[in-house]
Amino acid sequence: MGRRRLALVLEYDGSDYRGFQYQRNAASVQKEIERALDRLTGEEIRVRGASRTDAGVHAKGQVVAFDTDSRLGLEKVLRGLNFYLPESIVVVKACQVEDDFHPRRWAVSRHYRYIILERSTRSPLWKKRAWQLDEQLDTEAMCEAGQALVGTRSVAPFTTATGLINRDAVRTVHEAQVARHGEAVYFDIRGESFLPQQIRRSAWALGQVGRGELAVAEFKRIAIEGEVGKVKSLAPAHGLYLVRVEYPGGYPS
Repeated sequence: MGRRRLALVLEYDGSDYRGFQYQRNAASVQKEIERALDRLTGEEIRVRGASRTDAGVHAKGQVVAFDTDSRLGLEKVLRGLNFYLPESIVVVKACQVEDDFHPRRWAVSRHYRYIILERSTRSPLWKKRAWQLDEQLDTEAMCEAGQALVGTRSVAPFTTATGLINRDAVRTVHEAQVARHGEAVYFDIRGESFLPQQIRRSAWALGQVGRGELAVAEFKRIAIEGEVGKVKSLAPAHGLYLVRVEYPGGYPS
């Protein structure tokens, strides 16, 4: 039997990393995964990820894939990697996939969640997990505004000219919802793919709607008119989570 391609579903706390993607002189999730694979298999392996999450962004369902000559069973791969990985990263699932499987190109949708904490006093538990605002948000207005994000259209207002280099501004968003869960407000968005900073800029603008500082109609106008970089600010990275990546047939997440 020759080489085989494996896929992993990862959960990680992105607080201490400069993002998912490998960086020579900085800590990254990819670097830690490849280091653990080296220790487990003795091979120098380069992994591919479904999403290049930014510095400080977390994940519940990041997907990576790699080729290996190792004949270790899937359960041993999972347990072995988790033995070598730092506590901030864990493999929650391992499976064998087709030889041409690509975690980014094969993905049909990605689900992200942005969490805002409504609280006037600081929260040690949520400090690196949510964007804290000291007022109650109008979640109905936020949800109404968020519907302007759904569909296939230019998302240029929610990125920058740099983010559009060699990229098409047109993206398809399948769903955008805002709901309160206790002290937390969840902004869930699911789409085929997203541009750099698109979700964090969308979350910031929706936060302004919730605070009454941006009218729903104005949010919709910004979204529809398509002016590049119209939303100037972005919500903190530590409130963003990659929840799930979906593939034809539903695997591996």
